[in-house]
Order: sequence, then C-alpha cells, then structure tokens
Amino acid sequence: MYYSAAMRQLLATMGLVVMLGPGCITERTANTAFVVGGRVAPTDATETVGGTVGGLGGTVSAAETDELFTIWGHADLFLGGNTRGWAGEAELAVEGGAAFFDGEHHLLLRGGFDGGVERNPYTGLMLLELPVATVGYQFHGQGESNPESSLHFDIGARGGLASAGRAFAADAVADFAGAPQLGFISVLLWEIVAARIQYDHIFMSEPWEVIRSEICIEIGAAICVDTRHLVADFEGVQREPAFVGITFGFGFATGYEWRSW
Repeated sequence: MYYSAAMRQLLATMGLVVMLGPGCITERTANTAFVVGGRVAPTDATETVGGTVGGLGGTVSAAETDELFTIWGHADLFLGGNTRGWAGEAELAVEGGAAFFDGEHHLLLRGGFDGGVERNPYTGLMLLELPVATVGYQFHGQGESNPESSLHFDIGARGGLASAGRAFAADAVADFAGAPQLGFISVLLWEIVAARIQYDHIFMSEPWEVIRSEICIEIGAAICVDTRHLVADFEGVQREPAFVGITFGFGFATGYEWRSW
C-alpha cells in the first residue's frame, strides 16, 4: 500500500508517541509556581482617594522539604502606573529551617526575612521584617500515586522583629523603626494552584496590622489575585490603605518533574 510522504511522517510520529507514552514517569521534586503577565490593581488610600494602576508583573514561589531540612521562598515584581504617575512593587521572602519527624507530616521550625517595597500614586508600603521565625505544621507529599503526592502545605505562628516600615496614604505618612511583631502564615503549593495568606500585628503605641494574600491558578494560562491591606495611624488619623492586584498571563505550578525512560 502506498502512503504519501506526509502520511508516512504522521504514522512515524504517532508510533514514537505510543512508544514514549508508557515510558513517561514523574519524579517528586521541589514545589514551584510562577506567573508573568499584565497586572491591574485598584487601590484605595482613603475613603475618597484611590484609583487603578496597571503594568507588567510576575511572582515566583518555591518550597522543598528534604528529610529534616525545609525551605520556602517567594518573590514578587511589578512595574507600571497610570496617568497620575508610576507604580512599582518588589518583595523577597525566604525562610529555612527544620522539618521534624519522618514521612509526610512534620513539625515546622523556620527562620528568615521578608522585605518589600510597594508604591503607587495613591498609597504604598515599605516594610523590612528581619529576623522572622515560623513554627507550626507542615504536610509535604512523598510522591506516591495519590492526589496528595505533590502537595506542600504549611501553617504556623510567625513572629520576630519588624526592623523598619513606612506607609503612605494619600499625602499622609506613618513610619516606625524596631518593633516586635506576631501573626501567622499559611502556604499551599500543589499542581495548578499556589496560595499564601499572611497576617502580621506590629506592636507599637499605635499598632499596625498588615494582611497579605495571594492565590494563583497556573495551567499554562494563569490568573493571580493578590491583596495587601494595612491598618495604621497616619498623623493622628486611622486609615486602611489597600490594593487588589489581578494578573493575567503565563505560568505553571507543580511538584513533579516529568521524565521518560
């Protein structure tokens, strides 16, 4: 039977897929998640001052637990603005430490730092947390053939020293240097999804409360929603500047490495 050159090439490709398909394997590796794309962020400095900024941004998160050692990190970068001016954001958080007990369930003890700067024409926040420590519970899947095999989840109390901070709300400024802090953090990294929620109470005569969250769905096409909410005293007036960022772009989240025989 005669086949055209195009048909012969198609049959050869199908045969290669059939041969390689059964030989594909997955190997448990560090949980990673990333997204890059366009971001829009409605912001509010006060009840009457606010607006929307847009630009390009991206986030990267990673977590690994290898026997007794565990590490988690997160980075965020954004650059844009609107007709009123520029907007930018950068954050880097890293914590490493011990994961006690064998298997998938661990007692978590990590230490590290979190530093970030975020500014736009309406509001902003600069905050350095050094050192910080987290103690709590962690689940880290072991790569077996079940839905939880590539799940990384931890939740715990988080405290330390807020070394310095400055916040902006319209034309008002609030700042401090050297204050204890206490709160909690929860991180989830899995197939397709990545999420974080974090709360910090910074103890001063007029305390700050900072709430941050992020949830991403990443399957090639990706969408992320991240928030920052602050409650602080600005020159004698309590205000609650906040933003909600929405990113559409390209990204993946996984805890597997795909290989072939």
